[in-house]
Amino acid sequence: MAQQRFPNGIDASPETFYEYQKSVVKTAELIANGETIIYKAVFQFNEVLCAIDILVKDDNKWYAHEVKGSTSEKPTFVQDAALQYYVITNAGLDLQDIFILHLNNEYLRYDKLNLQELFTPTSVLEQVINLQPFIVQKEIELKIY
Repeated sequence: MAQQRFPNGIDASPETFYEYQKSVVKTAELIANGETIIYKAVFQFNEVLCAIDILVKDDNKWYAHEVKGSTSEKPTFVQDAALQYYVITNAGLDLQDIFILHLNNEYLRYDKLNLQELFTPTSVLEQVINLQPFIVQKEIELKIY
C-alpha cells in the first residue's frame, strides 16, 4: 500500500534472495534511464548491500523512504536508515533526504482510503548523518561473506 502512495514506480526487487547483485545492476539502469520512482532499489558499496523500499526523484533531487508497519520511527529503524544512507550515498547517489514512512495512528477513515494520510513520512536525515561515524566503524561487520 505504501507503494501506491508513490504510484507508477518500477520494482527493482530481486527474483530470489540470492539475486541481489542483479537488482544492484537493475537499479543503476533504472536511474540511468531516467526513472523517478523505484521500489526496492538496491545499492552496493564496498561489499555492503542495502535495499530501500521507495526511492523517489522529485525536482531533480532523490529522496529515500523506508516503510515500517509501526506508528513511529524507532532507534533500530534509524540505524537501518543510517546504513542505507551510507551505502546509497557512497555508491554515488546524492540523497536530499531519507524518511521513515510509518503508519499514522491518528488517521480515521471515513470513505475512500487516503494513503497520503495513512502513512506519515518522518525525516531522519539529521540522525542518520550523526550516525555515519558509527556506520563507518562497523562497516567490516556488515560485509558480505
